[in-house]
Amino acid sequence: MDDTSRNIFKILKTKRRANEFLIFSGAVESLTHKVGGLDIELLIKESFGDNRPVWIDSVLEHIPGFKSGNVNEQDIELVKNIESIINKAKVVKVEMPFDPTDDFIDKVILTFEEYFNEGTEGEQNNIVIDIEVKEMSEPGALFFIEGKFIDLTLRNHLVSYLESKDVINRYL
Repeated sequence: MDDTSRNIFKILKTKRRANEFLIFSGAVESLTHKVGGLDIELLIKESFGDNRPVWIDSVLEHIPGFKSGNVNEQDIELVKNIESIINKAKVVKVEMPFDPTDDFIDKVILTFEEYFNEGTEGEQNNIVIDIEVKEMSEPGALFFIEGKFIDLTLRNHLVSYLESKDVINRYL
């Protein structure tokens, strides 16, 4: 069950999707006292209206009780485990001038997981990316995590290069 929880968490990737999952899980948990089958499509429609989350079908594949309408205690426990992972996850805020691809998000998550899990035994740190698209910002990206700031903008790299190589003085 723990591997399934982690696999579902990894589908979510971003803070927006994680928050959507928390809305979904709250709706599921509110129905735990309900007798009879569960109409998952109705629950999704009531929770999200016409804005069906992109991750929902992948998540439902991992929780067979939701597809069949016969949700059991194990399914509810799985949802609670995912909630716990979300609530304990480290959030990396990323500001950039465009919506990143899923491949970019995966690479950012992998990089930060490797960094935070290096040398740790047992429980691993999970990462959620909080993406803020600022269309008028300069090319590159700014990363914020745990009070640290990483400036990977084009301007910062160009200035660092020019200063470190003393390029301007060589041409004067």
